[in-house]
Amino acid sequence: MYDQKGCTVDNLVELKDVYFNRGNTVIYEGVNLQVPRGKITAIMGPSGCGKTTMLRLIGGQLKPRSGSVDFAGHQVPELSRGELYELRKRMSMLFQSGALFTDMSVSDNVAFPILEHTKLPREIVDTIVKMKLQAVGLRGAGGLQPDELSGGMARRAALARAIALDPELIMYDEPFTGQDPISMGMIVKLIRSLNQTLGLTSIIVSHDIHETMGIADHVAIIANKQVVAQGPPQALLDHESALVRQFLNGEPDGPVPFHYQANNYLDDLMARGG
Repeated sequence: MYDQKGCTVDNLVELKDVYFNRGNTVIYEGVNLQVPRGKITAIMGPSGCGKTTMLRLIGGQLKPRSGSVDFAGHQVPELSRGELYELRKRMSMLFQSGALFTDMSVSDNVAFPILEHTKLPREIVDTIVKMKLQAVGLRGAGGLQPDELSGGMARRAALARAIALDPELIMYDEPFTGQDPISMGMIVKLIRSLNQTLGLTSIIVSHDIHETMGIADHVAIIANKQVVAQGPPQALLDHESALVRQFLNGEPDGPVPFHYQANNYLDDLMARGG
């Protein structure tokens, strides 16, 4: 892959000619995707196009029918269970719900992956936890329970847990959903600042076009079972594809029709017993 200046781009994640089915339903037909190292990549597209499925393929929760899913030189679908367990230490997921453990304090939630995957002494773990909570502005909330947090605070606590092991890759599944403007602004700022200060690579799945396009370095749009366009945000805003323009401009009708496929409307109205 090359950037706009013709320089080679190092991809942390790359999918090549990926086919994937759920039962008899075809989700992907020859998907190709690049995720540049150290950048924020947004995966966008109409509802039901398979955006979250993409994250699960990268994380090894799902396997493609064919094609390659490469993470840092490792073919994810070919890894053994033990190898996949080790590789997952280098990636993290921020779920849409936050998925905090409800019976643990905020601090214990952040400590959990460190205790699970390392043999560090508890006092060092506690110091790391304070550092991660400080990074998301919640050091003073470490003793609270998840049900004492606002929606925005819970999302930030989950982000602190996601960076606990200093992963190379963080995958965000709809991080802006259900957030008020202030909380959304905080999360946008955190994603950008953490990506820069920690040298992360980030993948964001989101329907929020304005916020996502504002922080993404690379954007991929999925539709019709393929990645129909990818590149820098401005290149996609100027894209010649009517489907890409429809999605980014929020147009209700176009290549993705407003009406679900049906028989002729007048014929349907006149039909008896219809």
